[in-house]
Order: sequence, then structure tokens, then C-alpha cells
Amino acid sequence: MIRIVQGLLLLCIGAVALAACHSGGGSSLGDFLHYVSALDSITDAVSKATGLPEDHILVTGSRNDLHISIHDIGFMQADAAAIEKVAKTVVAAAEPALASHAEFSSIRIVHVGVYHPSELGQPLREWHVQDVVTFHRGSDLRFVIDVP
Repeated sequence: MIRIVQGLLLLCIGAVALAACHSGGGSSLGDFLHYVSALDSITDAVSKATGLPEDHILVTGSRNDLHISIHDIGFMQADAAAIEKVAKTVVAAAEPALASHAEFSSIRIVHVGVYHPSELGQPLREWHVQDVVTFHRGSDLRFVIDVP
């Protein structure tokens, strides 16, 4: 299901990129493909760091924000400390990819959404956000948890 959503999202982004190319907006198909590759590198890094399959991870972004959603039944019993720990692992894994791709230089906020079923046996469409942990880029260019 996540792969379908990713595919549709990439299709929409591709359509916008191609429209911008056609209208002289300065973007190119090569830029779009490079951006998609950069998002994939974040997905790969998060998968390796967390042990989650890549189809349990969705990375989306805008000019200033990056959203990393992860889902797994193992988060069903997780408390706030466990959610924060996995969110820190996700951001630590994403940081090198963010630093190595110029298209992410303007990212100031990373949101990590942790999804799980509300009860065993629930279909994917009934999963809900357990928690969202927000990180801001600090003066040292590292991402730190937003403290309320």
C-alpha cells in the first residue's frame, strides 16, 4: 500500500516537474530524477538504521520541511520514550543523506511520524499516527528535537 502511495506521489511530483520544464520554470527532468534519487537514499538509510523494510518508510518533502513516516506493528506497545528513541535513530540516519544532497540544504524541519495499528488485525487504512516528533536544524546544522 505504501509503495502505491509513493508511486502516486512520485507521479504527481513528476507531472509538476514536467509542467515546470515545459513552461520555462527552470526545472528539468534530470533535476526531478536527482531529487527522487536523493529521497530514495534517505529511505535506504532509514531502513538500514531501523531494520524496517523500505516499504514501511515514506519520505516526502518540501522546500523547508522533510516528513519521514514509518509504520510497523512493533510500535503498537511503544511508549513516548521508545517513540522518541526511534525518531532520533531515523533522523540520525537521514542526516548524512541530507548533508550530501544540495537540494536538501534549505530543510530546516524534519517531522518523523510513527504509525501503528490501533489494535491487532486492523487493516492498513485504519492505522493511525502514534506520534510525530519534530526536529529543527540547530546552529551546528544537526537536527534536534523541538522542545515545547
